[in-house]
Amino acid sequence: MHNTFNLLFGKISITTDKDSYFPGEPIVANVSLNFKKPIKARGIFAELFCCEHYHLKHQREMDRYDHHLEEQLGIPRSTNIKTDLRKTDRIIFKKTIQVAGEGIYSTNSFEVKLPIPDTAQPTSHELGHDNKIHKWFLKVKLDVPFALDKNTEIEIFVKGLTF
Repeated sequence: MHNTFNLLFGKISITTDKDSYFPGEPIVANVSLNFKKPIKARGIFAELFCCEHYHLKHQREMDRYDHHLEEQLGIPRSTNIKTDLRKTDRIIFKKTIQVAGEGIYSTNSFEVKLPIPDTAQPTSHELGHDNKIHKWFLKVKLDVPFALDKNTEIEIFVKGLTF
């Protein structure tokens, strides 16, 4: 897998050793910096994180206000039960390491090794029986003082059970 962050200043590229990983396996990635001008930074950081997106359904009895509001909107009702759907995102795993310390960076290359936890949820892009989606990302950030940080991220595919 490969991803590049391109702007006028140059680029940050991430290349992983494999397309997919099992829980417990280490991710080995090559981070390449190629800037047109040298950039002074506090350091380079790599972060592995898992974002969980889930839907919560809540049913409640409608009150007079709800009935009146839906009548005004022309929404026909056959029941007095209203279902609210709430979508929520949260980070369920996050590990950050420092790849390089303070310095001036222009054309550099670094190797990053981050293990996927043994209990990692597999990557999913559709809602399952638990109404959850899990996506794993590897993010690399160049921490620039008094300016916008330069960063890029790639999605990491974590395999689930095999039959």
